Amino acid sequence: MAAFAAPGTRLFIGNLSWNTNDESLRRAFEEGVGGGPGTVIDAKVIVDRYSGRSRYVVVKQKTQDIIWASYARLEAILPYT
Repeated sequence: MAAFAAPGTRLFIGNLSWNTNDESLRRAFEEGVGGGPGTVIDAKVIVDRYSGRSRYVVVKQKTQDIIWASYARLEAILPYT
């Protein structure tokens, strides 16, 4: 997994499972690393146009503090590839 917290309230994450979809992504952030229900504004899986498999994801959350906390939790539980 590779993650990058952009200035603002977006988090970009790559190298996730090809089975990742918008709903599973939103659920993972609201229930797991992301700070609770209602903190995710938008969760999008960007797919490869040829294979249809997920390439990376973009998560937008309410505040920068929530994004940085999510980033820190992801770094702690998922190794870089």
